[in-house]
Amino acid sequence: MMIHDGKCVSYGALTGEKSAESFIREGTFPLHDDDTVIVYSDGFFNFLDIPEFISLILHFDSLTFEKFVNQKALENYSLYGKEKTLIILKED
Repeated sequence: MMIHDGKCVSYGALTGEKSAESFIREGTFPLHDDDTVIVYSDGFFNFLDIPEFISLILHFDSLTFEKFVNQKALENYSLYGKEKTLIILKED
């Protein structure tokens, strides 16, 4: 992981590798039409307590989201600069 041209450069963590299976948390729960499901790697863990981050997920725009994530990594690399993968599932 590194900062390149002012952007946080990371490598995908959700690659399906067998060695990653022990790190996956799983469960089942009912979903409703207006639910948003996110699957994320630990690099996003510290973002989850930031209301603006949650708002960016719920009203997703890739450029705004990327800018926010990169800025947080520049502000505090030890908290927000880890490798990150995020998958958002939302029915429109």
